[in-house]
Amino acid sequence: MRQLGHKWSQATVWSVEKGERPLRLTEALSLVGVLNTQISVLVADPNAVAVNRRAELERLQTEIERLTFESEKKRSASQGLEHELGVLAGEVSQIDMRLARLVTRRNLLAHQESPPDGFD
Repeated sequence: MRQLGHKWSQATVWSVEKGERPLRLTEALSLVGVLNTQISVLVADPNAVAVNRRAELERLQTEIERLTFESEKKRSASQGLEHELGVLAGEVSQIDMRLARLVTRRNLLAHQESPPDGFD
């Protein structure tokens, strides 16, 4: 607050927080920026703020639980897919090895000399 031109000390902060010293409008506007909040938060009824805070906490907890469940479900599905992918990769590897053997055999047969004429 001092950097914003207000002659505040720690004692000023305490007095304002306890309600012993009124908060001037210019101070409130600066404080909103410092606290990165809205003016309505500074002037709200503490009971209403507590109710809103509880409601927000409940909303956040519900969303956390929903996302945790969704994450676990996706993780489980992903692990199943990883297993299936491993099985498929093994099958592809076996097919590739068989294909390589067949190509090699074909090439060997194609390059063999045919028997001389009349040598059937």
